[in-house]
Amino acid sequence: MLPVLALLAFAARPALANPSLVFDAASGKVLYAEQAGAVWHPASLTKIMTAYIVLQELAAKRLKPNQVLTVSKFAASKPPSKLGVPAGRTITVMQALRAVMIRSTNDMAVVLAEAVSGSEAKFAEKMNRTARDLGMTRTHFVNSHGLHDPRQVTTARDLGLLAQAILRKFPKGSRIFSERYVKWGKVKLSNRNRLLGKFRGLDGLKTGFVCASGFNLVATAKRGGRRLVSVVLGAPTGRFRFDESAYLLKRSFARPLKAMLVKTHLRELRNAGRNSRPPNLRQTVCEKQQVATITPAKKLKGWGIMIGAYKSRKTAKRMLNYGLSNFRGAVTGAQAAVVRTSGRKAHAVILAGLTQREQASACKWLEKTGAKCNRVSPKQIKRPRIR
Repeated sequence: MLPVLALLAFAARPALANPSLVFDAASGKVLYAEQAGAVWHPASLTKIMTAYIVLQELAAKRLKPNQVLTVSKFAASKPPSKLGVPAGRTITVMQALRAVMIRSTNDMAVVLAEAVSGSEAKFAEKMNRTARDLGMTRTHFVNSHGLHDPRQVTTARDLGLLAQAILRKFPKGSRIFSERYVKWGKVKLSNRNRLLGKFRGLDGLKTGFVCASGFNLVATAKRGGRRLVSVVLGAPTGRFRFDESAYLLKRSFARPLKAMLVKTHLRELRNAGRNSRPPNLRQTVCEKQQVATITPAKKLKGWGIMIGAYKSRKTAKRMLNYGLSNFRGAVTGAQAAVVRTSGRKAHAVILAGLTQREQASACKWLEKTGAKCNRVSPKQIKRPRIR
């Protein structure tokens, strides 16, 4: 990476808008933290707590694995993702639990909640008591599944504590998160975690998405006897959350991320205050406000911004997505590309297709983050020069 124009090193890569965290599962030592105490909507990461409580109930023998549960009308009415068992039909505790942990089914989360507490509302009270016991000081649950409710909030730090607890207390039960599919009748429903089988050592945990939260992921991976946990919240796309998690885990296994090394324990991270509110990402995530279209370098035109420059084209391509996410809300419908630079052997990430006014506006947006804006004229747009 070239230090002169490696803007993303401190603007988009690690200072992403979305909270992220990596820690050692055994010791709780934090290796990387970015806005780990920011309040966020958990979406289906809520189901980690649902699974944790059900595993507690199984361990205490208040529930039995083969115990038969009847699906209520309320449970059956939940929207997808769901297993789709009709109201009045039955399912066992373990069948429902596996459907929740692997496929993230909303209807089965309610079935389990009602089995434990009689109603989902009472189960939510149990979830909140359990969260307090675990030290999740900025988490509040309203339902068992994570379908959007503005009152349902958490932080990356709190989710880290929950992930650590379920891995420590229920090592066998938490392995269900790593199973590739759940079978219901003749149908195989695949695991929502697309990193399974694609990232060496990855063995769980859970994805989550609603428009308000963006794309969330808690992931665990083990290499050489060492297990790390990553938390990524608010990613703009599903692929982004997987790429971000893989990047953080890979770098953390290799060596601590120097830019954001945190010499502290997970519990020592500070959560945001009681008056803080989570963002609502619906407009940028679900209403298709596209920052830019990936464009061949030879077709670039107009005024532009050099987001960063890198020795490797592969690195530049990966950083392209990070850079674009930083411009959400400032630019719509631009061009983006990785181009060769003149003056040095490097690959630049370019945001182009702008008018001069749009360029100035985007630079103003970027400079609010403390980053330098590297403007590019139409004459330089296809082969910018690094001085």
